[in-house]
Amino acid sequence: MNQSKSSITEKKMVILKKRIINAQTSKKLDLSDLNLTSFPAEALALKHIETLSLTKNHEFILGNEVTQFSNLKNLEIDYLGLTKLPEVVTQISSLESLDISGNCISELPETFSNLKNLKRFKLYNCDFEVFPKVLYQLEKLEDLNLAFQEKQSAIHINQVLRNLKKLNLNANYGSTVSVKLPKLIVLNLDNCDLKNFESICIHKKLKSVSIRLNKNLNFIPNQIVELQKLQAIHFYLSDDFQGIDKLNELPKLKRIHVQFLSTNPKKLKDILKIISFTDLYLEGSFENEKLWKKILKKPNLEVLYRISNYYDEKINIQRARNEIGL
Repeated sequence: MNQSKSSITEKKMVILKKRIINAQTSKKLDLSDLNLTSFPAEALALKHIETLSLTKNHEFILGNEVTQFSNLKNLEIDYLGLTKLPEVVTQISSLESLDISGNCISELPETFSNLKNLKRFKLYNCDFEVFPKVLYQLEKLEDLNLAFQEKQSAIHINQVLRNLKKLNLNANYGSTVSVKLPKLIVLNLDNCDLKNFESICIHKKLKSVSIRLNKNLNFIPNQIVELQKLQAIHFYLSDDFQGIDKLNELPKLKRIHVQFLSTNPKKLKDILKIISFTDLYLEGSFENEKLWKKILKKPNLEVLYRISNYYDEKINIQRARNEIGL
């Protein structure tokens, strides 16, 4: 191994050797969190690998050596302490998946358009203030995660991403989608200060939508019925929330995930009137035993979670029913 002992501990050296051995009989090389600053020679000999993880090697210098992995399809260079994208990444035209999350990157070079095969791109928790326009040139892009940009970002998508199926804009205040994305099925607009549902209901193929922590959205509008393929919805349930009955007009709705602050969330009674759903996720705490009993009485309930800041608990429904004599 050509890695200096000053940057990698003996314990991590043992881990590295094991991972190199494992990669010899698989298509994945995991070099994550090893304090590496460059590629070990043994790693560069693994020409066959398709997935390479360099996650959390904060001082790693990504140079032309990475192009030696001629079959590379998936590259994880998240949390490397980068301030700009290494130009060599745009030379790996075989890439189908790229993760640059957790770096202080605020723009993409024009040469990023070379990644014609890119399908999945994760740039969670970076420094983008606007939508990188070069992404409009990636016709195969299917899954895009732009959540939690460090600065107060307003990510506006105003051109068509023809094959995009999943979009996450969580926590980018003021973000909007003003054009129809024809294949979109999963949309996360949590905490984006949405003013209305217009950016949601134009996407007729949506199967899952998350709009929680948008304080201005305290009702479900009539347009929701246009989303006849919707299977899951996640929203903030305030005590003045209106229009819950509209969810009854969505025949494929299976999962409802609600977040609430009140320990006696009155509107949960309205949720229980929705016929089609079978999975209920309750985020928050409440002390209403009567309401808990009503939840457990729902005949077609299959999955029940209680979620707090400290734990996620999957409820054994049959046991919970037995405990209260149902």
